[in-house]
Amino acid sequence: MAATNSYVFTINGFPFGTFHGSRVKDSVYAPDWSTRERLEYTERLFRLGAKMSPEHGSFSVSTLPGSFKGFFDGLSTDEVIDREERIYQNFIKISESIDRLREQYPDRDFHLGVEPEPLGWFENTTETISFFHRLLDRCTDEQAASVRRNIGVNYDTCHLALEYEDAAENFAQYRQEGIRISKIHLSSALTLKPTDENLQAVKKFQDEVYLHQVMVGQGGALHRAFMDLPPALEWGEAIPAEQRGDEWRVHFHVPLHADFTRGFGDTRFHLEEVLAEVEKHPDLCHHFEMETFDAENSP
Repeated sequence: MAATNSYVFTINGFPFGTFHGSRVKDSVYAPDWSTRERLEYTERLFRLGAKMSPEHGSFSVSTLPGSFKGFFDGLSTDEVIDREERIYQNFIKISESIDRLREQYPDRDFHLGVEPEPLGWFENTTETISFFHRLLDRCTDEQAASVRRNIGVNYDTCHLALEYEDAAENFAQYRQEGIRISKIHLSSALTLKPTDENLQAVKKFQDEVYLHQVMVGQGGALHRAFMDLPPALEWGEAIPAEQRGDEWRVHFHVPLHADFTRGFGDTRFHLEEVLAEVEKHPDLCHHFEMETFDAENSP
C-alpha cells in the first residue's frame, strides 16, 4: 500500500468468517451483537483500520443491525430481554473502544455504521431510530456524546428500497435526530411484476448460499415480507396473480447499470434519490462503497 500510495478507508464488518463459496443464509448475522465474539471481532477491524487508514483521515466499519429477528423466535420474554440488553451494552462497549483508539490516533475519525437490512433486528428507518433511542437511554451523558460521535448508520440503498422507503424523508429524520450517516452503500435490488412467467424466470436467482429476502409491494407500500425466495415463490404460485401484489423487490444486489426487460427492473431510482440528497447536503456522508454481486458470485 505504501508503494502504491493507496490506503483503506472502510471495511465491511457485517460478515464474520466465510462469506463466499459456502452456505451463509441467516448465519451471516452470527455471531450477533449479543456476543463477545462480535464485539472483539469489530474491535480488531478498527485496530487494522488504524494501521491502514490515512493520517488526518476517517475510517469506518459497517456492521449488522444488532441481530436477526428470527434469532428471537422461540425465546422466553426473559431471554429476549437478556439478549437485547447484551446487544445494547456491547454497542456501548464498542463506542468506548473507539474512544480509546482515538486517543492513540487523535488525527483520525473512527466510526461504526449499523446497517439496516430486511428482517434484521432493525430493518427500516423507524426501527433504526428507535434502536438509537433505546441505546442512548442506557448511556450516561458522556457515553451518549461518544455514541453519537462513534456510531451511525450504514445506509444501503438496496436495503432501504426493499423497505419501500423515501430517501429524502429518511435523511431528514436522521438529521433531526442527530444520527450520523457513517457510510452509504451504493447498491440496487432486483424488482419484478409477479406474473406467472416472471415467477418462473426469477427461480434462477435462488441459491443455497445467501438469503434473498422478498418484499411484496401493493400500491407503492410494503405489503408482505418473506425471508427468502423459495417461500415467496411457494406463496405466489399458490394464489391467483391478482393477489400477489403489484411488485416484488428481491434482495439481490444487481449490477448498478444493468438493463432489464420483460417485467424485471431494479431500484436504481432509490440510489439516485440518495445521490440527489448528497448533492443538496454535501456533508451528509463522506464514505461511499459500491456493493454488487459480480459475475462469479451471481447465479
